[in-house]
Amino acid sequence: MKNYIVAKNYEGDGIWGHLVLPKDTIVVEENGILSYQGKKICYSTSNDAYDYFSRNDDQEGARRFALVNNIKDTLNALKNDYVSECEEIRKNYLLPPEERESRIAEIDDEWADALDRLHTNNRTKVFFTNGVFNFSFYNASIRDLEYVEYIIEQKEEVGGQA
Repeated sequence: MKNYIVAKNYEGDGIWGHLVLPKDTIVVEENGILSYQGKKICYSTSNDAYDYFSRNDDQEGARRFALVNNIKDTLNALKNDYVSECEEIRKNYLLPPEERESRIAEIDDEWADALDRLHTNNRTKVFFTNGVFNFSFYNASIRDLEYVEYIIEQKEEVGGQA
């Protein structure tokens, strides 16, 4: 049995039925199902588990949840910046078409390189399944999550966002 913490107030229809669990409530995971006082909430690999709960066996559940969400938010912001920058270039009809295509290709290469460093790094590639964060990511050690955060900071510099 593993301990999890409610990292963000949870109100939803779980496996057992409707539940309201305040932040910092301790729940347990057994056989892949999170439960509170015997009431089954959700599977430990579900979006609800990722969005509201964090593994807490090491008493670092709140920190883990904050790191996971910061990493996801940072990557989403970088992706949005990338998309916006490409759209601005596409709409800039003052540039010759060849130059627009060349600039977009450069941005594509920078973004691909940045993601490649995260997806192929021997220490971080285990956190992805088909390019999406997996169960291992949401349950990673604090040290590993801090390392992913470091890799992302390097991406920001590569992408010119730092």
